[in-house]
Amino acid sequence: MKPLEPIELKEGEEPVVFIRKRRVSEVLKEYVGMFGKADVEELRKYEEEAQAQ
Repeated sequence: MKPLEPIELKEGEEPVVFIRKRRVSEVLKEYVGMFGKADVEELRKYEEEAQAQ
């Protein structure tokens, strides 16, 4: 994983990292309306992709 934005740390500073798994609904809403209607298998594919992120 890498940060979404550049991180500027001063000498001796250490970052604190929080890892949060994205919810499938957060990822899928990016696709809403993009491909028209989707069948169940397509949605499962997107869910698997979301879980891999």
